[in-house]
Amino acid sequence: MQQHFNFKSLIFYAIAISSVLVLFKTVTTYGEKNLKAPPQINTRYLLLLAEKLPACRQLEPLSLNIHQSGIYLSGFLSPANAHTPKNSAANEINPFLSGKYQNQTVNLSGHAPVSALCDRAPLLQKTNSNHQNFSTYPVRLNMKLAQQNHLTGQITVSGFSQTIAFTAQVAPTAKESEK
Repeated sequence: MQQHFNFKSLIFYAIAISSVLVLFKTVTTYGEKNLKAPPQINTRYLLLLAEKLPACRQLEPLSLNIHQSGIYLSGFLSPANAHTPKNSAANEINPFLSGKYQNQTVNLSGHAPVSALCDRAPLLQKTNSNHQNFSTYPVRLNMKLAQQNHLTGQITVSGFSQTIAFTAQVAPTAKESEK
């Protein structure tokens, strides 16, 4: 019976198990202190542009829908007054924008429909005749998270020399707007 209880084996297993427990505790403590999930920004925002795009008749608010998976983002721009479930479902399948959330900064780039950017699409197309596909335009949005439900930033539309500042706030949900 004494041959089965070798003192050296018991010490080896005790040290191995203790080492694993100490390593697990160290990794857990580090993760709780230093690894934080980014805040949830996946929702629908209303973008209020500081000025209108060139060749557009009036200043219209835009709707920016953001979907988030950790620091990775996808989304789409649409006119704020044309947000319907039919349009929303089509855009969620093929998001027009993608980007990242890092250090309180949101960067999205991709394509936005001309109808979302300007209420006078034919005039917008004529002013940017070098663009091959008139149904979408390359855009880049650079934003900072000012508060939990508030973004500030700039939008750049390819083919136009100016960047336009904007502010974005979380759009009320259908239930909130009915009240």
